[in-house]
Amino acid sequence: AQNVAFAPTDIGAAQRIVPKGNHTINLFEGAGSDATEFATLPCFDAEDTEKQTHWFRLQVTKAQQLVFSVAPLRIGDDLDFAVLESQADGTKKAMRCSAAGRQLGNGNNSDECLGVIGLSADAVGNRLPKGCATPQHFLAPLDLVADRAYYIMVHNHSSATGFNIAFGDASLLLSDAAPLDFMVGKVFPNPAQTEAFLPIETPTAMQADLLFLRANGQVLHAWQTQLVAGKQQLRLPLPQDYATEMLYVRILIDGAVYHRKVVMMK
Repeated sequence: AQNVAFAPTDIGAAQRIVPKGNHTINLFEGAGSDATEFATLPCFDAEDTEKQTHWFRLQVTKAQQLVFSVAPLRIGDDLDFAVLESQADGTKKAMRCSAAGRQLGNGNNSDECLGVIGLSADAVGNRLPKGCATPQHFLAPLDLVADRAYYIMVHNHSSATGFNIAFGDASLLLSDAAPLDFMVGKVFPNPAQTEAFLPIETPTAMQADLLFLRANGQVLHAWQTQLVAGKQQLRLPLPQDYATEMLYVRILIDGAVYHRKVVMMK
């Protein structure tokens, strides 16, 4: 996989992306040919080994704030990320960097150290080192400069299984708009046979992306739906060609990621 032509495993072949909406990367393609760009990031150690890396490149035409969530498809995978900014001299400066997660010899290696990571409008801090002494998943948002190139690195320490990245709606830096609040309830009935329902409340109409995931990260079904303002119940049509098992329902809304469980009975 490291020798695939133009694979987005190195910053020089980064995948272009618009920082809006939701995107799914099913698999990582390897560590790439240049491991030094990983080891020199400020939240890692020089001896850290790059395993599975995916690079994005983005550029905006007007100043805006960058917020996003990154969630592993395989629940329990340990993801890291960094955001870099191109400088006038051609170098790349790490603006945000997170290596937090499980670490050999760390006393706090519970699942609290894993999960959804990214940049959040209400988070603080620019860097998280390795380990998880105090579980923290989000760093401060980043103000993007118009027409300047930025790079997002996502690294999977655990496997080659991919991830979702969900961007929040870009807002002008002068905007005083508060982030929207959502209510996502529990799936019912649970267990279910052919279909289930998910209560959601949202203050405005917007689009949501939903996925049915197996525990190993396999995406069984993915679809989009339009939410209306207020309370509603989303119909979840269960996959019909599989045996009884527990599935994860993943909901991506405006840069946020929510997980719910449902037992599919056959």
